[in-house]
Parts: sequence; C-alpha cells; structure tokens
Amino acid sequence: MLVLSRKVGEEIVLPNHGVTIGVVAVNGKRVRLGIAAPSQIPVHRGEVWRRIRAPRECGHDSRKAECEPLRVLIADADRTLSSSYQESLVERGFDVDTVINGLECVSHLRKCPPHVLVLDPSILWGGGEGVLALMREKSEVPAVPVLVHASPDNGAVSADLASAVLARATKPLPPEEMAAMIRQLANGSGSRQERPNANDCSTDWQGEMRRKIAARTRGHVLGLEVEVIDGRLVVHGRSRSYYGKQLACAAALELMKAPDSAFFTQIELDVDLLRS
Repeated sequence: MLVLSRKVGEEIVLPNHGVTIGVVAVNGKRVRLGIAAPSQIPVHRGEVWRRIRAPRECGHDSRKAECEPLRVLIADADRTLSSSYQESLVERGFDVDTVINGLECVSHLRKCPPHVLVLDPSILWGGGEGVLALMREKSEVPAVPVLVHASPDNGAVSADLASAVLARATKPLPPEEMAAMIRQLANGSGSRQERPNANDCSTDWQGEMRRKIAARTRGHVLGLEVEVIDGRLVVHGRSRSYYGKQLACAAALELMKAPDSAFFTQIELDVDLLRS
C-alpha cells in the first residue's frame, strides 16, 4: 500500500484512470475527500463496496438462499445516478447490479434474474421497450417485475408492452421511495394473476381513491382524477413541480398496501408537468 501525506487543498492524481482525489477538509479524525472521476468509473466507500461484492463472492447453498437479499437490476445510461442508487440500496440491504444499455440488461436477465428490474426506457442498444418485448416474447428472458424509472419527457411505453410494467416513477426518485417500491413489487409479484378483475371496480371506489390521493398531495396536483384500466391504477392530473408528481406516486403506493388494492396490479402516473 502506498501511503502519502497531503494537506488541505492538495491532490492525488491517477493519470491512467483520469481520477483526481483532493483533500477538502480535516476535522479531528475525519477527513473529507473530493473525488473527480470519469462517469464510467464508479466510486464507493470501502464498506459499501464490500457489501456490494459480498453476495457475488459467497456460495449459493440452501442455507444462504433462505436469507438471500432482494436482487435488483438497475438499467440506466446515467452511471452517476445508478451508482448513487446502488450505494443507497445496498445500505438498505439489497443486492444491486447496474447496466447501461439494453443488451447488457437482457444478458443479465438471462444469467442472473433479479427480483425487480428498475428500467429507464431511454437506454440505448434496444431501449427499454426492446427489453420489455423480449421479456414478453422470449421464454429464456424472465418476465420479472419492472419499475419504469424515467424522466418526465421520456417515459412512454407502448400499450402492447405496458402489461409488463408494474410501476412507474419520475426521475429522480428519492432512494427511500425507490426501496419501498422495489419491496412492494417483489412482495406482490407472485400473486398478480389471482387478483379480481379491475372492471368490477365501482365508481364510488374510484372516487374514494381520488379523495385519498388528493389529501396526500395537498393540492399539488390539479385536475386530479383516478381510474382503473386493465389492472392499472391510473392517476391523471397536472402539477407545477416534480414534487407534486412524487407525492402522487407515494400516495398511489400507499393505496397498493390497502385491501382495496386487489382491484389493480400496476400504477401509472399520467401527471403532466405545467411549464411556467
């Protein structure tokens, strides 16, 4: 191990990797480091990286399988964002892998199917829709639960592929909310086909759902309407900020935990962002 002494403001440079490490501040025994690295190079704290690698380095006997953490695959071209989510989710006990395009995503699904796939529809080399199409058409590509995590202007999924989407969320989703959505999808993925027909849902029930979401969003979503279409709870409305959309998503997730959620198996946010 190379040991170097540095003062505040001084740096360490790894020229072959394009990485610069600077000392930002020293406070007693705590040292704050600033790290500048290319987007394709993930940066983790040591204890977090060891937790990320541990599930891959250990064996898979039956005793370990009993306490196996939820496996999550994040397919997103934004390496910085996906690395941030990976670190946050690992700290919450998940086993997380990341890929940056459709080809890597499909390959990972075939080799090591996750419990939940977090998918950005805008990924290259096949795109999110290509991944969903293969999950539907190819038996060797497992049809795992999917959380579509997309920017407001690029979250569309074709109607014939929407059945594979169990939840939608607008970027950037807070890590704690993503963790809650992943757990919800993983816990509910095995009983989707046993739920009642959504067409049996009454108008009164939909009105009650609308009132609950309206109370949760506290006026941040205008023209709020709720309906159930082909097993999807669709929330319509308009918001002046991303915060309003996040509130609507959180409210819909809370409804999925209620007994009435038997009427729907998916959540779809149709909340337009008003431009000022």
